[in-house]
Amino acid sequence: MNDHVSIWIGNFENEEELMNYTNIEYTEDGDSISSTFEKDFNLDYYDRDLIEKKWISKSTNSVKDLLDGFSYSDQFLEQFDTIRYSEEFNAAILIYNLEYDAQKTKGKFKNSDLKFIGVAQYTITVDDRW
Repeated sequence: MNDHVSIWIGNFENEEELMNYTNIEYTEDGDSISSTFEKDFNLDYYDRDLIEKKWISKSTNSVKDLLDGFSYSDQFLEQFDTIRYSEEFNAAILIYNLEYDAQKTKGKFKNSDLKFIGVAQYTITVDDRW
């Protein structure tokens, strides 16, 4: 089955800043309060269990290097094989099973910034022999 993954890259001072930016809080009643990331990019609904994020200490201008190691990355890294930016990045956020429509392409959190770079495709392989 083919699906999509939406990808954001950016710069954060440290891993804690990235986690704070994507942190979801809850009211006393158990209702969720959207993270700053969700508010910045108008993400109303997506499966919050399908988000992956990573911060690296050494920034890179290679999207391929930054995305290496994410789930299914072996299937979509070639889509970013030749993309290099003039600036370097040290963080990535990926949301699987989401085809973000790019209403907003940039977000800011304290001294950190993030930008949406696109939607990639991957194939989910399911072993149904059980």
